[in-house]
Amino acid sequence: MERERFLARVAAGLGRERRREAERPDWRGQPHQRLYADESAEALGDLFEEQCRFMKTEVKRTSRAELAEVLESTAAEYGGGPVVVSDDERYEAYGLGGFLQREGVSVWDDAKGRGMIELAERAKVGVSFADLALAESGTVVVFSRPGNGRTLHMLPENYIAIIPKGRLVPRFSQASRYIQENFIRKNGVPSCVKFISGPSNSADIELKSVVGVHGPVRAAFLLVEDA
Repeated sequence: MERERFLARVAAGLGRERRREAERPDWRGQPHQRLYADESAEALGDLFEEQCRFMKTEVKRTSRAELAEVLESTAAEYGGGPVVVSDDERYEAYGLGGFLQREGVSVWDDAKGRGMIELAERAKVGVSFADLALAESGTVVVFSRPGNGRTLHMLPENYIAIIPKGRLVPRFSQASRYIQENFIRKNGVPSCVKFISGPSNSADIELKSVVGVHGPVRAAFLLVEDA
């Protein structure tokens, strides 16, 4: 109701009837859709890795067969544990079932409520699968859903994202189209869409770069080449 009153007041202020539909412009040129669109998967992977270097994020390329070993060694570099991981069936599909069973690893459980947030606060490492990754900016995209709490990606001291290479897209244009086609048109928009470009960085105070102010101090993206 508040929304309706607000929009009615805007229309009245503009001296016209309230408009309830809009015609999408037919843009003649759409460079944002074409940029990098014809690049090969290998070229996108190279671009992604290059951009991550600027964002102080380590990219480790691996295969499905070696993913468990790479994840284990990366978690060890970040202190080993405690580790909090998203509740995602892809761990089993990617041969990571053993990692979930090891001591110090907790799978996100929505039923534990505040307890999971406190666990994430104490965790050395947070791990999740990326739903998409943007080559142009070295960004992973994660959609909130049950078993994939928002704080899992923000509170642990370090963050690891697993990226199936097939989820790598050129840039934000393709990600926004994916969201439009898979969520907005189906009336199922996630409550939060996270765009994560490396560890937390801020230079708000005297232009001095500080890492870890609002989130993890280190981040690694594991790019699974044959997935």
